[in-house]
Amino acid sequence: MIHSSGPQRISLWIGFALLALSTVHTKTAGALWLFGFFAAALIAYRSHPWADPDDVDHAARTVLVCASLAWLLWIVSAAYWGELIHPQSAEINAGSRLFTGALALWWLVRARALSTRTNLTVINLALTLACALALGTALLSDRGSLPTNAIAWACGVGLLVCVLLPWALEPTQSRRRRWLWGAGAALGLGAILASQSRSAYPVLVWALVLVVMARASRAPWTTRQTALAFGLSALLGIVIAFSASLASDPLRLRAAWTEVNTARATGNFNSSVGARYYLLELGWQNFSDSPWLGVGAGQRKALIHAAGIHEPPDQARLTEHVRELKHVHNAYLHHAMDGGVVSLAGFVLTIGGLIAAGWRFRKKRPVAAWQLWGIAFVHSTTNLSSVNLAHNYYAVMLALSSAIVLIQARASPRTATPHPA
Repeated sequence: MIHSSGPQRISLWIGFALLALSTVHTKTAGALWLFGFFAAALIAYRSHPWADPDDVDHAARTVLVCASLAWLLWIVSAAYWGELIHPQSAEINAGSRLFTGALALWWLVRARALSTRTNLTVINLALTLACALALGTALLSDRGSLPTNAIAWACGVGLLVCVLLPWALEPTQSRRRRWLWGAGAALGLGAILASQSRSAYPVLVWALVLVVMARASRAPWTTRQTALAFGLSALLGIVIAFSASLASDPLRLRAAWTEVNTARATGNFNSSVGARYYLLELGWQNFSDSPWLGVGAGQRKALIHAAGIHEPPDQARLTEHVRELKHVHNAYLHHAMDGGVVSLAGFVLTIGGLIAAGWRFRKKRPVAAWQLWGIAFVHSTTNLSSVNLAHNYYAVMLALSSAIVLIQARASPRTATPHPA
C-alpha cells in the first residue's frame, strides 16, 4: 500500500497540506494538481500488475473517457477555426487540466493507492480546513482581492462542499466526525455567501436537497423529520428574503433584480446582470445562425468588443460595460458560440461523465454517488451565469474534487445503505 514507506507517507502529507491550502491561493491548488499527477504516474509505474477492475476502476475510466473526449472536441473546434496554435479560448487549457487529472485518478485507483480509511479521514480533515480558510479569506478580502475571479473561486469552494457534506450525513461515521464534517461544509457555504458570488448560490440549494434526500433514503419519514425538512427550506427562504430587504443587500440579490429591470426597461446594459442579459441574446443569436461549428472564439471576442459600437453615441454608451468583457457569461452559449454543437458536446461531457460515474455507485457506495452528483449539479448550474472553465483555478478544482471522490470511494467499504436514486 502507498502508506507503507517513509517517502510515500511524506508525499501524502504534502498532498493533504496542499489540499488544505487550496482555497487560499491558486498556485497551491495548481501545485496539488501537478504534484498529484507525477505522484500518480510514479505509483502506477511501481504497482504493476494491477488487480482486476471493480466499480471504482470503471467509474474512474468513465471520468477519463469523458474528459478525453471533451478535450478532443475542443481541440477539433479550435483547429477548425485556426486557433489551435494561438488559442483564443481557455477550453484547451481547461481540457488539459481535466484530462491529466482524470488520467492521474485512473492510475491511482487502478494501483489501489490511498486505500485505507485513515487516509479517508485525513482527506476530510484537509477539506474541512480548506473550507475554514476559505471563509477567512472571503471575510478578510473584498471580491476583487480573492485569490482569483470571485465567481470561479466561490464555485471551486462549492465543489469541495459537495465532497465533504455527504460524509456529515453518513451514519457509518462517528457522531463527532459527522459534526466536524458538517461544520466544515457550513464554513464553505459561509465562504460562498461572504464572497457575494451569486453564480455560486446553487451550492446552497444542493446542500438543502442533499439533507432532505439523506433523510428520505434511510427510513419512512416521521412527522418530526418532515417538519425539519420544511423548516430548513423555510429558513433558507427567510435568510434570502431578509438579506434582500437589508439596505446593504449583502447577497446582492436586490441589485440583480434591479439591474435586470433596468436593462429591460431602458436598454442600459452597463451593469453586471445587464451585460449578461445582452450577452445571452448575442450568444443565442450567433448559435442560431451557425449551430454546428459556431463562429470561433476570435469572432466571439470581436463581436463582444464591438457590441453597440456602430450605434449613435448615446446608444453606444449603454453597452460600454459589455465591450469590456470577453465571454458571454453562460458556459453553454459560450461553447455553442465558439464551436457550435461540437464544443457544446465537449462541455456536456464534463457533466455527463460525473453523472455516469455516480450512477455506478448509487447502490453500493451512496456517499460517492451523492458527491459526484453534487459536483455535477454545481458544475452544470453555476455555469448558467458564468464561464468557470475560462479560469484555470476552477478547472483544477473540478479535477481535484472529482479525484477526491473516487479516492475516498476506494478507501471506504462497499455498503448496502439505501441510496438516493
